Amino acid sequence: MILIVFEGFNDLQFFKSFLIKVKEYNEGTNRNSNLKDQFNKLFEKNPGGTRIDILEHTNPEKVILLSIGGKQYFKDVAEASKALVKIVGISKILLIGDKDGEEDIITAKNEIIKKELNIPVEVIVYRGCLEDLIFSVVDLINPLIPQRDKDVLNKIFRILSENYSNEENSESNREMSIFKKRKTGIIHTILGPRCWGHLFDELFSKFCEEDIDKIEELEKVKIFLEL
Repeated sequence: MILIVFEGFNDLQFFKSFLIKVKEYNEGTNRNSNLKDQFNKLFEKNPGGTRIDILEHTNPEKVILLSIGGKQYFKDVAEASKALVKIVGISKILLIGDKDGEEDIITAKNEIIKKELNIPVEVIVYRGCLEDLIFSVVDLINPLIPQRDKDVLNKIFRILSENYSNEENSESNREMSIFKKRKTGIIHTILGPRCWGHLFDELFSKFCEEDIDKIEELEKVKIFLEL
């Protein structure tokens, strides 16, 4: 079984939609309830922030998607890694998170490697944050977005951009973070308003296999799955 670990739930949902819509994985069945129970016991320190989804493919290896609720919990994955391999049957691990959590992610990877479990352990750090990855997907599928929706998005984006600074200082960095979250919220409202899963499903329904290599983080996930 393959384990992919995310900092937050929206990250998990984004990659879940990618794997289902583009890579043709399927959601796991109720037969996996015991597997979920094992994970809940291993990650009981943060029960409210932990989410587990299990995907299946024609490839017999299941993919377990785990969100841990914060970059500070990547260390818990390292602590549980021996049990994950010996008891759960994990065959490789991928850690994914924001640029500002890179130190926590790399530390967790190194701690897993120290345990000499003889499995691949890889890391993907976003060039910025999940919002930047969402923008990359939206830009790529732009020709397939209905013109009416594009007109609304562009109009609101122009208004939003006028109110945020691009200067390099701490105050501007905070403003840019807010700008990205508000821009993502607008995309959510226009293109997939029901829930985040709806938005990501809508985005990736316009995505194709050939698009994967155009976005670095998605290409790395594809390569990891093929290891």
